[in-house]
Amino acid sequence: ITSGVDTTRLSRQEKEMIRYSDGGFYVGNVSAGEPHGKVGSYTFPDDRFIVGSFQEGQPWIAVEFDGNADVIATYWEGVKTEGGPDSQIATGKWTPADFVAAALADEGLIEINLSGENLSGRSFSWRNMTRADLSGADLNGAKMVATNLVQANLSSADLSYADLRDIKAATADLRGANLRHADATGALLGSANLMGADLSHANLSDANLNDAQMRTAILTDTIFCNTTMPDGTTNNSGCE
Repeated sequence: ITSGVDTTRLSRQEKEMIRYSDGGFYVGNVSAGEPHGKVGSYTFPDDRFIVGSFQEGQPWIAVEFDGNADVIATYWEGVKTEGGPDSQIATGKWTPADFVAAALADEGLIEINLSGENLSGRSFSWRNMTRADLSGADLNGAKMVATNLVQANLSSADLSYADLRDIKAATADLRGANLRHADATGALLGSANLMGADLSHANLSDANLNDAQMRTAILTDTIFCNTTMPDGTTNNSGCE
């Protein structure tokens, strides 16, 4: 792209994390203890997030998304312009490809350590949380629609009543997790470890559990409809 957010991917060594007292956090290039550099991601306490470059702690060339990953503002050389993608494109500074690239450049939650954190009710929909450590985290009622949780550690996490529709959680560690009443419709859970997880009243319609480990999982009143089971068979026992 010729404009918009830099899509350079940072190595693990280049990433630094800053936590703020209000619950927000930043991951990316840091200088003098504040966000500064060509690649960064700041997540607000209300789950809005900014992806792009930062200068002296402030967004420079960046895109701001709401908790559903919809564009709500841009920053061009530090100047914020509110509005959705259509109005931003009309300025001539942004293209649809820029917004797609910005979303793909969001790596602030990859491998993030939020173990044991209180994240109840937070939204991480459409975010990339590959290999994140969420073990023991309180994610009760969290909104995680289409979140990428491949290889994430969610062992002993509280995901009760969470919105997990269409999550991508292949090979994720969900041992002992509480998924009571969670909506995991369309979830991709191939080869995930669900041993000892409580899936009581969870909705697994259209989910893929192929090769998942589910020994000792609690399946009281779990809903199965067009669900691919660990052995590859289809379970329609809960279809209405």
